[in-house]
Amino acid sequence: MIKKGKHFLFGCSLVFAVGAALVAPSVKADATVETKPETGSTTETKPEAGPTTETTKATAGEENVTYAAPAAEAQTPTEANAKPAPAPATPAKAEEKAAPVAATTKESDSVAAPSLTTVADASALTAEEISNVTEAIKGVNPTATDVKVSKDGSAVVTFKDGSSATLSASQTVKVKAEATSEAPTRSRRALSPENAVSTRSFDSELQKEAQKKAIYSPGVKGGTQTYQGTVWLYRNGIINDDSQEDSKRLGGVNVYLQYVTGEGFVSPVYKTTSGQDGTFVFDLSKPVTNSLGETAKFELAGNPKLAIRTWVENPNPEKYNVIKSGDQRTGFHGRLSRLNESWDFAAGVNRIVGGQVVLQEKPNAEDYLLKPEAERQKGNLKDGQFSRKGNYGTIQGRVWYELRDPSGSDARMYKKDSYDINATNVKVAASYLNDEVTRLLDQWKKDNKNYKLDDFKAAQAKIIKEYEAKHGKGSHIAETVVVPVDKDGNYRIPFRGLYGVSATQANSGAKISHKVSDKEFGTLVKDEDLDNETLMKWNGTIGQKHRHINTDYVYATVLVNNYAIWSNNYQSNMFEGTSDAALPVGPSSLASANISNTNFVLVAPQPMHDILVYDNTDNLAKPGNTAESTTGGLVPSREYQIRWFKDGKAIGEATTVMSTAEGTAKSVPLTVENDLTKPAIYTSAVFLQGEETDDLSSALAVDSFTAVPDKETDKYTPEYADTLVTPGTPAT
Repeated sequence: MIKKGKHFLFGCSLVFAVGAALVAPSVKADATVETKPETGSTTETKPEAGPTTETTKATAGEENVTYAAPAAEAQTPTEANAKPAPAPATPAKAEEKAAPVAATTKESDSVAAPSLTTVADASALTAEEISNVTEAIKGVNPTATDVKVSKDGSAVVTFKDGSSATLSASQTVKVKAEATSEAPTRSRRALSPENAVSTRSFDSELQKEAQKKAIYSPGVKGGTQTYQGTVWLYRNGIINDDSQEDSKRLGGVNVYLQYVTGEGFVSPVYKTTSGQDGTFVFDLSKPVTNSLGETAKFELAGNPKLAIRTWVENPNPEKYNVIKSGDQRTGFHGRLSRLNESWDFAAGVNRIVGGQVVLQEKPNAEDYLLKPEAERQKGNLKDGQFSRKGNYGTIQGRVWYELRDPSGSDARMYKKDSYDINATNVKVAASYLNDEVTRLLDQWKKDNKNYKLDDFKAAQAKIIKEYEAKHGKGSHIAETVVVPVDKDGNYRIPFRGLYGVSATQANSGAKISHKVSDKEFGTLVKDEDLDNETLMKWNGTIGQKHRHINTDYVYATVLVNNYAIWSNNYQSNMFEGTSDAALPVGPSSLASANISNTNFVLVAPQPMHDILVYDNTDNLAKPGNTAESTTGGLVPSREYQIRWFKDGKAIGEATTVMSTAEGTAKSVPLTVENDLTKPAIYTSAVFLQGEETDDLSSALAVDSFTAVPDKETDKYTPEYADTLVTPGTPAT
């Protein structure tokens, strides 16, 4: 619990973890997870999985998990720090009465406002503007069955349960600002309003408050009772290799850690900072004592249920996304569920190494990666897809909301699994350079042997800027194509292609067989020649009407700005080849521009869970007191589970809650029993829907408070020295 002016020492009531939930029935956990006994080996290191059948196999049920979202979602208001008044006491025995929100409220109560659509005249929207507003509203309200937008921008949204809600024009549209200059400006898209930082995917006010109060505890590499890791910028290859030649170690990055013991002790939040070499170490050797005199220690040996979680403070939210915060098993995790960490639980060692904090550049951060919006090609079908079939001259892949990776996952990449949600309706865009600019860049590479990524990135920017100055905005790009992600989480971008075998060859074979004229060479394929199904037209076969795309200079991205994005290619805001890692990690880039497995992951925000009023230090509960909680940072309109624990053991049943459009969830209260005979620690934990709820080590977020019997209340009441205060003079 956050209390201004009080030292944030133990049992921090603000606990975060990344993740969200699937819509599925509540799981009533009545079995205890067995812990494997420690064997003769004291150091247990998880090997990183290779390309096994299990790695590439689809998890059962994953195709049916879908979350519809727009290209850009509305910013979500930050939760207030103020503590709401507790609700009427709810006995622990009556926990099951707290029904899911969906069962007691209308769907229209959770209507979400979209990001504002730019229009020319807010009093008279055009047909295209009305269509854009409609699409934006449907994106943030996936259960809506009908959206009617008026010419003034107001809208009526109808849901599956028959309820409806009205959005005012101020919630849907904004008037386009008048240009102050006709000269094109070049700036990072990350600085523009439509790419502004959102509290849903970046640091919330509650998270910042916890970080302010964190205990700075740097350690020494190789020390006992430590957690060690590395921070780097991911720019190519696999996600867990900080030694890849293009990666950059990052210093000065603040990392945070919290642990919970098997007895339900929740530690304070600890902080450390990465050095110039990107490495960081937490010293966790100091035990934590609560107001009962009970001690919690960071000990892996003999404490098989100890679980930890880490997160990172983004050092530059306008430039970077945080795509990994320590272990790829986001949220709390233990020795059996970690993915890339190595735990040494030998007595007297108690050390965790291999923490990986990974950042990636915010995508689409340069204004020359896509053509201006009016020049982008879109599908000819009602749903935004293209009617023409075929795999040649295409980029295909999957897009999903990444909630958590299951135990045993491949730490080299994020993989779509049953935890995750299809990112239906999210837009994917891809461009490639025209033949003339392709030849200019090829020549630069010949003239600059042994160049580095940053050298070529700078050269691209310079050459493109000069080319645009001569030929116009976006002229360097052959074509930009935009499609929405379908209901199964897949997308397919079919390019027209440019006439010719390649950027340097118009035809193949003898002149008598040539079909591409000098005038056509290097121009976009015309409507009457469109064909993505015939291999020979794409592979240079003699006698064909040849076409190609310049696969050495492609850029693809998702058009969202309020989620951290991981992609298995195109990480550095530049035009590059269509695959930079072998399958199953990277895309498959076959001949004839048959490109697949180009995936984009929207990393879910950090869930937050806070018990109100009571804590483990200054505000102990007593019999009859009711503890309420607040939860935020969830994926909107999803089911989660909240369960209470007493001294580390699950009590009652898990309660299913439905997150609101703002990503919050209602309180699941607990009343301390009247016959409490000895002090006890009560822990509230948030779980994914469908997850077992009998073990704190699998929770997304936890918080705890301490209760004592009535007769012992005074014994644990903090005492403060009397202070004489003179008006106008600060108290000491």
